[in-house]
Amino acid sequence: MLNILKTRFQQKYRTISYPNGPAPEMPARFAGIPNLDAGCESGCQACGSVCPTGAITAAGNGRAISLDMGRCLFCRACEKACPQGLIRFTRDYSLASSVRNELVIEAGATERLQTVSKEVARLFGRSLKLRQVS
Repeated sequence: MLNILKTRFQQKYRTISYPNGPAPEMPARFAGIPNLDAGCESGCQACGSVCPTGAITAAGNGRAISLDMGRCLFCRACEKACPQGLIRFTRDYSLASSVRNELVIEAGATERLQTVSKEVARLFGRSLKLRQVS
């Protein structure tokens, strides 16, 4: 028991000051919010055909592609399959949303996900925290 307490004392303070400080370092294999570029060739279904969950809708005929992050496994198969390189996963880890339809990203869309409503933010402020126990 004393060894455990001694080790914990030697570790000191190990939390980060995000969002007031630098963002946490993400692993190299991390796939964040996808960036979908407009301009998919008509009839190209390469990305939609490799998606194991059917999260990608590749409309073709000049219409934009869309990706449902609620169904996506972030396996990056669509990124590898797209012959034009229109699908890229960013390093942005802000993936949460309180509304289901905000999880559907369409090509060319630049708006960000809104994680909480203004009313919830006003009521709770910074009292909502995420903790990771290892």
